[in-house]
Amino acid sequence: SSGINAEWPLRPGSEYMSNGLMSSLRVTNISLPPPTALLEKILSQTILMPHIPFKLSYESFEVLLSRFSLSTYSVQEIIKAIKITILHHAIHQPLVKLINFEDCSLDISKITDDEKDLVIQLPSMQKHIERLIVSDKATALKLLEGDGDSIANLFMECKSNYETLYHTYCVIHKLVKGIPGNSLVSKPLELFSLFLRGETSSVPEIRTALKCFGMLSCDEFWSRLQDAYYVLEPVESKSPKLQLLAKVIKMQIDKLISEEVTETTKDVLKNAQSTFVSRIDNFLSTLSCPGAWPLNELLWFTDHTAFQTLLVGKVRAAIHRGLSKPHVYLQYPAEDDSLIPNVCHLYRLYHEHGKLISLHDWIKSYVTSLGKKKVTQLDHARFFQAASELHFLGYIKPTRRKTDHFAKMSLLGY
Repeated sequence: SSGINAEWPLRPGSEYMSNGLMSSLRVTNISLPPPTALLEKILSQTILMPHIPFKLSYESFEVLLSRFSLSTYSVQEIIKAIKITILHHAIHQPLVKLINFEDCSLDISKITDDEKDLVIQLPSMQKHIERLIVSDKATALKLLEGDGDSIANLFMECKSNYETLYHTYCVIHKLVKGIPGNSLVSKPLELFSLFLRGETSSVPEIRTALKCFGMLSCDEFWSRLQDAYYVLEPVESKSPKLQLLAKVIKMQIDKLISEEVTETTKDVLKNAQSTFVSRIDNFLSTLSCPGAWPLNELLWFTDHTAFQTLLVGKVRAAIHRGLSKPHVYLQYPAEDDSLIPNVCHLYRLYHEHGKLISLHDWIKSYVTSLGKKKVTQLDHARFFQAASELHFLGYIKPTRRKTDHFAKMSLLGY
């Protein structure tokens, strides 16, 4: 029969067909959606949503992105790790039980005195109270006394801050998505990570993306403004900041209509684009870092080390354990570093580098970690033997981009 084009969600298409069906079809092309696109879709419908009372901190989110892109994790394994992380957060943060999961509010009707003390002792609350003592002593005293309404209002403020951050991210993504020369073109999760980092207006990647947006044609500029406005239009109970953002976009749209801006009026168009980008940049400067929000510990999971231990792909889990903890398999004292195999030693240094590993830097860090100042021929031999073993295991490969570099393997197909 004639060939078919098919899309399968995660695995090769043959796993979804019987042997008889496969033998009767000539499959000419099976296209798989990128794993990162699937991850984005799942996260955008779960923990990224404002009404979900669980969030990953910037550090944890970065661990998720880096480990997912450079390892053999499937989306199902990521979901499993997030579920376990939610349980971990609920167990180690006793105040989570005060959250009403239906509307993501804080239920203070049954809060005990001990729980009030725990709330006041949270690091974010301590910093917030210190600031209030200078500007608003009355409110600071209420919080120190454990006033339930004041605590509940702070939690709602934290929730409102995240709603503002999330919808602003959606707006910026609509504005810069698909623009040539923009590093954030097809990386919405990386863009969201930058928002979690804070100080959004000073992030070079976002400034570059907005600069590219300010150079679009009139039709494209108009279309993206409308898309961005439609993102905010259905949002109920907008915070004052979101209302301001919607107003800025609407004013720009109205201005383009009233002044009849077209490609022929280049000076007017350039001025309109420059003014709008400047206003967006000023708005981004008003966004605060999630780690500075009072009561953020209730919503945000910040133990990125614990999260990292959960993100070990099943397929390569045994290899990872063997390279990370060789003493378990070789039965020698864990504190005796002199007995660590070279490949395990190099594997530890492997995680300290980015996607491209400089051969010179890797050898230098390898020798330095051994407590030596000069590289001997024996060190060279041991290093390249260990690097060859990591290459054989599929962790690195030579790259044409830079001849003196290794590239980390994606390993998603293993």
